[in-house]
Amino acid sequence: GTYALVKQAILSAFHIDGYMFPKDLVALADLVEGCKFGVEIGSWKGKSSKLLANLLEKQLVCVDHFEGSPNETDANGTWTKAQAAGPDGIYNQFLKNVDVELKSTKIHVIKFGSESSFCREALERIVTLHGKFDFCFIDGLHTYEGVKNDIELLMPFMAEGATVVGHDIHWAEVRQAVEEKFGQNYERIGDTFVWAVRNFSLDKLASA
Repeated sequence: GTYALVKQAILSAFHIDGYMFPKDLVALADLVEGCKFGVEIGSWKGKSSKLLANLLEKQLVCVDHFEGSPNETDANGTWTKAQAAGPDGIYNQFLKNVDVELKSTKIHVIKFGSESSFCREALERIVTLHGKFDFCFIDGLHTYEGVKNDIELLMPFMAEGATVVGHDIHWAEVRQAVEEKFGQNYERIGDTFVWAVRNFSLDKLASA
């Protein structure tokens, strides 16, 4: 049943190198339940992508340039790791990790940064063809401007009643942007690093 499907999806994502704790994966699996069509900003090596693609009914659109974030330059940072992996090194690992989901078209990739006009145009085309998203996961650039821009980019593409989710709410700049955009309408999920706005509507955006 559903429990077995969720368990299998978590286990298949578990071994992929990434920045999500098991409890974050469980929270994500719980939040995506019943959703059909999702978009993710920040896919890295495909840990959350694999989980979400296997639990969404239709498809997950993954947005990432796979070059890491320039503000994450410590030894464990995405920028450092992407530089070490070489050109397309992270992207090739992503492709390998979600090979099955790509072949079955459960994953569609937009290989551009979310700030790129190419990304916005691609999302506009997808939504025109297939309708709005009922789920999103925001885990891209972890700066105040980055998170704010990603929320502003995606919200017009979200369906009424959608589930809006993001990661790393314990980062001060992430929290600042989420609080500014959603006010009291977001929640932190238990003791995880996941935040969510359930049953989204445009009036849940704080008038900033």
